[in-house]
Amino acid sequence: MKKIFVAVLFLSSVIKASDKPYYFYNPDQEYGSELRFNPLTLWVNGSFDILRNGGHSKDIFNQPYKVGCENVVQNITHPFANIKEYGVKDFLHPTYQLFNEIFENGSFEGTNVDPISDMLIDWSLQPYYNPNNRFLENAGQQFASKLKLGKKSRYSLFFYWGVLSTGGFSYNLDDERTISFSAGAIVNKINENRFRNACYMTPDLDYVISFFYDRSNSLLLSTYLTGPKFYNLRVDIYPGLVEVGDFKPGFFLGAGEMDGLQFGLMCSFLPVGILGQFVDPGTELN
Repeated sequence: MKKIFVAVLFLSSVIKASDKPYYFYNPDQEYGSELRFNPLTLWVNGSFDILRNGGHSKDIFNQPYKVGCENVVQNITHPFANIKEYGVKDFLHPTYQLFNEIFENGSFEGTNVDPISDMLIDWSLQPYYNPNNRFLENAGQQFASKLKLGKKSRYSLFFYWGVLSTGGFSYNLDDERTISFSAGAIVNKINENRFRNACYMTPDLDYVISFFYDRSNSLLLSTYLTGPKFYNLRVDIYPGLVEVGDFKPGFFLGAGEMDGLQFGLMCSFLPVGILGQFVDPGTELN
């Protein structure tokens, strides 16, 4: 009888554990950005994010890795001396989401993953490799947040940030599918500046409008248009939006002054897709 009781208790705990909701990442979702999320894609997007800013060569086989590594280590191991050399500056970070989570948490004390999931929906990009010029395109980390406007409302405030930072609103089409619209700014180029013996970067900003389609917070489609400094259109289609039998490909389209004309194909099980460039950047598109 004791063994039966222990077995029932064990099975009930397993069933109960399997009923727990996923927050930041759901491994059971076989579509969209959740399907693409893994340690390798996270590393690629995080490591090569800077290449999409236009201030560095995108040729991943021709980078000063050794010099960069040595200088970064020197700076982070001697932070006060280097900050003093450059000059101390204060930075003000947005706190609207933090205060929202404080109010939502109330008087509860203990583990609460809800604020983490609300503030960090990983909607990182899909990297593509161009074998003709050895460029890594469309690599970068992006995050999204949604703040529901009432328990029964279909609308939410929407924020999307990274190199591309926008704000807008989301609308729930049903219990799973959501569309989001936003506008804001994008860093189209990073400029290197020198002051005394210090080096610092300043962004060259442009305007951007964007549209997103997701299913259960797993991104299936993103598109954005930038201008007027650099008119450029980018469309990212994630695996699962288009299915050919069991094959779930991803696609990328870039067109404009920055991308020329590019088209990419992604296999869901590979960290990087293949990209072809049909028109060079700067070439007038008819």
